[in-house]
Amino acid sequence: MFKKVLFLETRQNFVWTSMQEILPQISMLWEELSQSENFELKKVNVDDFDRVDFKVLFDCDYIVCSAFNLNSVGFLKTMRAKMGIRVPMAFYLHGLATVGLWPIAEFGLWPLLLDNDIFMGTCEGDINCLNLLGIQNSFKTLFSSDENLIQLPPLEGGEIKDILYIGRLSHQKNLETLIDAFNTLSREDKSLKLHIYGEEDHLDSPNLGLKRTGYLKELKGRASSGIHFHGFVQREKIKEQWREKNFLFCSPSLHSDENFGMAALMALEIGGRLLLSDWGGHQNYKKMVPNRVETVQVMGDETGVYLDPLTFTSQLRKSLKGEVQGATKSPFHRALIARELFGGLQQFLGSSSEMPKGVPELTKKLCEKRRLFVSENSDYQQRVFSSKKDPDYQAFFRAYGCQFN
Repeated sequence: MFKKVLFLETRQNFVWTSMQEILPQISMLWEELSQSENFELKKVNVDDFDRVDFKVLFDCDYIVCSAFNLNSVGFLKTMRAKMGIRVPMAFYLHGLATVGLWPIAEFGLWPLLLDNDIFMGTCEGDINCLNLLGIQNSFKTLFSSDENLIQLPPLEGGEIKDILYIGRLSHQKNLETLIDAFNTLSREDKSLKLHIYGEEDHLDSPNLGLKRTGYLKELKGRASSGIHFHGFVQREKIKEQWREKNFLFCSPSLHSDENFGMAALMALEIGGRLLLSDWGGHQNYKKMVPNRVETVQVMGDETGVYLDPLTFTSQLRKSLKGEVQGATKSPFHRALIARELFGGLQQFLGSSSEMPKGVPELTKKLCEKRRLFVSENSDYQQRVFSSKKDPDYQAFFRAYGCQFN
């Protein structure tokens, strides 16, 4: 296997609340793995390049890149191109799969990838997107949380009266579908409440060059009296308030980087049930905890991706009829995830599978389109799709779980 692993840490991605949770979990996961598999783990913060002890770099026989950003790219370029350190690497994708890995190519990292480097996604959708590029060196791995439960708590039965959403208030998250469904059901049951936790951002679809302002105002304008906007609340306070209460966590998200769902995991671990869009990382929950999770198929056409409002409302109504359930084994315990991660790594170490020699044609195409968009408008730094009719847009979203008409 390996004896000395160099783990590349970064805080540059902490602009996202989810990454503030995910990156420390990845670090703890590799600590767990180093203890169970008896190898030395050396952590280096790529944001503090000037403080790095270069002896550590030359001693390693494996590299783990926990996140992509310009600091990690610069660090890897220095290691491989300037210092000649060419040991295998495992690379966490996060949101790169659904955009065809164009940042890896555009910022010059692709020529430095080795045949036995590995990409790690967090859902089948990530792996399906890589298959579009002809990349086989990949596997799915999950995260744990600070709760790190061996068992999920028991659930009480009876009608559920509280629905929770926790996350960004963004058009990507499709909250209008949730609010409209709640409005319908609240006319049938006035005691229902919808609690929305989170702050507004103005992202719509950066991959299409779209922004959205006034979304929170729009949501409040269509909200009935049973809907409560709590703003941003620390996760610990939310857990304290809702732990082992009878509630339903709901995320109808259509975000193209919904590749895990830390809020969904938190809700499960404090005793909630889930209703999710059947897409990206949400699919993990339905497969792994089927008796506590329901999903709704994501549909698509020339206008984009969506959840059918009637189907979603019908499933929300069903999901509010909670049944008593005993405690059940958690598939997200850190030791279990570490063992599965080790198994994924083992299948590629020493295998004949190889990284594509050059940048995949589809990745090249996305890079070329991005350069064209940026030349037309400097705000289009992340735009790689021309429209929702773009065949490439539909191909990646189909791979991520969307069913196009």
